Amino acid sequence: MAKLEAEAIKLGLNKLKLETGERQPESLGLYAALGYEKIGNFGEYIGDPHSICLEKELN
Repeated sequence: MAKLEAEAIKLGLNKLKLETGERQPESLGLYAALGYEKIGNFGEYIGDPHSICLEKELN
């Protein structure tokens, strides 16, 4: 994830969004530890009760 975030910063992005599922507690724990916060579902995940969308502001 650090490499992905560094590349996003190089490309001029100021945030990353991602999606995972409620049945993936390991992923949720990892993303929370990395500073990702829960946001409303976006795109194709809108209305999906099993999707969890997250976002992180990049420095």
